[in-house]
Amino acid sequence: METLEHVWETSRYNLWAWVYYGVTWAGVAGLIASSRITDDYRRWFRRLLVIGTTTFFALFASEARIQEKWRIRIDWAMTHQDLMTKDDWRAVNGDGANMMAGPLFEASLSFLLLVTVCIVWPMGSWVIAKIRKSPAPKSGVLPQRR
Repeated sequence: METLEHVWETSRYNLWAWVYYGVTWAGVAGLIASSRITDDYRRWFRRLLVIGTTTFFALFASEARIQEKWRIRIDWAMTHQDLMTKDDWRAVNGDGANMMAGPLFEASLSFLLLVTVCIVWPMGSWVIAKIRKSPAPKSGVLPQRR
């Protein structure tokens, strides 16, 4: 028999949790794909578009995940009222701060990840290009500066 603690933990990872992660990683893939655009204005416009739409959909998926989490918990509590204590009922009566701040926090995390990728990915490409252009050292000896 399931307990409230088991339902409490397993309800965190419902379908919408995976949609949130999928949306965020799709945004990362979109940023990496936009780095192949050669025109600077189009590339930056596409990056801003990817960051904005991904953050919006991450907010939506996060809100749906939290709503589904609380729905699962309340449904279990209603069908197993004989196993519930007063403290359990207080816990199940929704957490308003979690429902309001949770989606904003998770969308902010998605936004920060995308901005980091937007900054770090071109820097990594630049470093790799610099390494490829530098001459290879001969017989394990580093070239000396003059």
